[in-house]
Amino acid sequence: MAKKMKVPTYQINENGYNILLAEEGNTSYMLRQVSWNGRTERIELRKWHTTNTGEEVPGKGISFKDKEKVDEVVESLTLNNFGNTENILKNIHNRQDFEDALVHTIGQQKVIEARNTEVEVTEEEYYDPRNLI
Repeated sequence: MAKKMKVPTYQINENGYNILLAEEGNTSYMLRQVSWNGRTERIELRKWHTTNTGEEVPGKGISFKDKEKVDEVVESLTLNNFGNTENILKNIHNRQDFEDALVHTIGQQKVIEARNTEVEVTEEEYYDPRNLI
């Protein structure tokens, strides 16, 4: 007699990571914290399909044991030139460890020089918002 397969259950942590990464029609790609079949919650990257009734149906995905594993993926991606450097810096510049990490990476003198650098905006880069109206 064939063994009956149990339908997996899941619980999305609404207070955890719940980040929409991309959307195509009724399919979204989410970074979330999810518990499957009552097990320990994990961080996962998964495709979710939305039905006509608004129900989310999980598709294929990958889960990570903890935040450190996600950090390893991010480090691997940036090491292989994924991500726009300027956007990455904009996204992380408010972190508490940013300046210490910057000093550790490029040195105190370069951080001081960067702080004291004046940025000039050329006439071509400047626009008057009144000219748009």
